[in-house]
Amino acid sequence: NPKTNYRKDIDLEKTVKGIVEAAKAKDYETLKKAHIKDYQRLFNRVKLNLGGNKTAQTTKEALQGYNPEKGQKLEELFFQYGRYLLISSSRDRTDALPANLQGVWNAVDNPPWNADYHLNVNLQMNYWPAYMSNLAETAKPMINYIDDMRYYGRIAAKEYAGIESKDGQENGWLVHTQATPFGWTTPGWNYYWGWSPAANAWMMQNVYDYYKFTKDETYLKEKIYPMLKETAKFWNSFLHYDKASDRWVSSPSYSPEHGTITIGNTFDQSLVWQLFHDYMEVANHLNVDQDLVTEVKAKFDKLKPLHINKEGRIKEWYEEDNPQFTNEGIENHHRHVSHLVGLFPGTLFSKDQAEYLEAARATL
Repeated sequence: NPKTNYRKDIDLEKTVKGIVEAAKAKDYETLKKAHIKDYQRLFNRVKLNLGGNKTAQTTKEALQGYNPEKGQKLEELFFQYGRYLLISSSRDRTDALPANLQGVWNAVDNPPWNADYHLNVNLQMNYWPAYMSNLAETAKPMINYIDDMRYYGRIAAKEYAGIESKDGQENGWLVHTQATPFGWTTPGWNYYWGWSPAANAWMMQNVYDYYKFTKDETYLKEKIYPMLKETAKFWNSFLHYDKASDRWVSSPSYSPEHGTITIGNTFDQSLVWQLFHDYMEVANHLNVDQDLVTEVKAKFDKLKPLHINKEGRIKEWYEEDNPQFTNEGIENHHRHVSHLVGLFPGTLFSKDQAEYLEAARATL
């Protein structure tokens, strides 16, 4: 919102003060009791039993006595703790924000990474438990946030990709590694690691998963499909044809927190493959926009995201076996395996493609 620099036309300071004052008016036990009743309404839908000891223990005691051969109590606890955090930081309420990097509890005013949203895996990963552990409604703030982000993302698409949406048009939106509650969609202060155009495609996986688990046809048609369509339109326009590899490629592309700058790396290509796959599936299901489906299908067939290097691993960069390939700028201590995004959470890999599965195993 231009007036408040926030995505909704609300008085943010007044709203937060109201919540705090209402909480201060209640004693600790009352708040705790209300909280337990509230979160357990969602939490108690799922039980996990891995044979763990049911005797009450502190976390320290469980760590000291850890023996997976006698049950996996810590794993049960960790699983449910993740669900608790998601329930507590992402609820289906008007104007609610999704779960960020640090959650809703911070001991400092300037938390790590400013408690923002990283879209090169973190925001997506926050919501991996949502559907499969029966917490679909916790995904609504994430979906609404991404939907709202399209407005500012169209500005980024115009500035960085030359894709313009005039009033009333939805020709494509763009976001990168970092995002905030305030419409931040640019690469940030360091273009080298900040550039991550396929973040929009990756977020669409989380959005589309809502339908796949709920089968809400109205929500698919009215909410999810317009988001998928605009993202597909962006990539239909943004991809470049590389004659040397006979591929439609993302360019430039950067493997998150690793580097280096190339064209058509496995991360970007895999995410665009999934986006196009899902878009065509939904458009055909709804029987709409078949002209766009035809265009997308032609490029989908020439994305060619997966390749195996001479060591038998999935390539992270298409050019990596070339003698001229340089690893300048590559981060040696990064923690991402971005070139396997098609294995999980994507559906690019198939049990019928043994050579790629073995290459993925070798990569891990």
